[in-house]
Amino acid sequence: YFRLNENVQGQDIGGGVKWAVLSEIDEAEAFAPIYQLQAWVLGILIAATVAIVAVGLLVASGIVKPIQKLMSVMRDVQQNADFSKRVDATSADEVGDAGRAFDGLLLSLQQAIAAANSSLAKVSEGDFSERVTVELSGDLDRLKGGINQTVDNIEQTMGILNELMEALAAGNFSKQVEVNLKGEFKRNADAATQAMGALNAAMGAINNSLVKVSEGDFSDRVTVELNGDLDKLKRGINHTVDNIEQTMGILNELMEALAAGNFSKQVEVNLKGEFKRNADAATEAMGSLN
Repeated sequence: YFRLNENVQGQDIGGGVKWAVLSEIDEAEAFAPIYQLQAWVLGILIAATVAIVAVGLLVASGIVKPIQKLMSVMRDVQQNADFSKRVDATSADEVGDAGRAFDGLLLSLQQAIAAANSSLAKVSEGDFSERVTVELSGDLDRLKGGINQTVDNIEQTMGILNELMEALAAGNFSKQVEVNLKGEFKRNADAATQAMGALNAAMGAINNSLVKVSEGDFSDRVTVELNGDLDKLKRGINHTVDNIEQTMGILNELMEALAAGNFSKQVEVNLKGEFKRNADAATEAMGSLN
């Protein structure tokens, strides 16, 4: 590569041809600006690449870390059933939305389970006044309704039983209650009302029979169908009335014979205890008179 040294004047050598002095420069010097430009471009490319990689890593970290946090909380909840855990997402992207949605689900589950535990704990202590009142939706709301309905049924059943027991303690065997329940709740309440009905029937029949006895009428017996101890009570009362009737019959028979002047009248006594002693005393008195 050459360039004309403008400080040297050409010499005319004839024929219109001039000689001139030329100067030579090194190739490195000639290409130095190009090399410098290449270096600048390469530096810019390297800097841009580093910046892009750094931004990429930063963005990836911003995405991966929240996802890792979300997955960690999910695994913890799955393994330990601890609904107090939270993702606490702060980003405004889709990953943050997913974290906040999961936190909302955990909050609903935590509130629902806490309210259910509180209500059932009260039930276990005999307090049926508490219900699940926290605002829920979907299956959790159906769970809330099921728990509240169950507590309602238990409260109603226990109320019926208490009402009947109070009536029983007060001697009111005619007490009846309306039952609007289902399943075992209804069977328990119905069994209690039927027991009260049986007691009422038994007490009514026994009372009628004893009233008749108190009036000197020994013809009435307890005939209502009863079970268990009530049936034993029924048989005992009927047997007692039988003995009273037989004793009074013997006494009446002897008194009628005495009134007729028949002092030789004797009767067979198939009684026990005081009934037998009274009948025997009457027959012995007749024997003495005879």
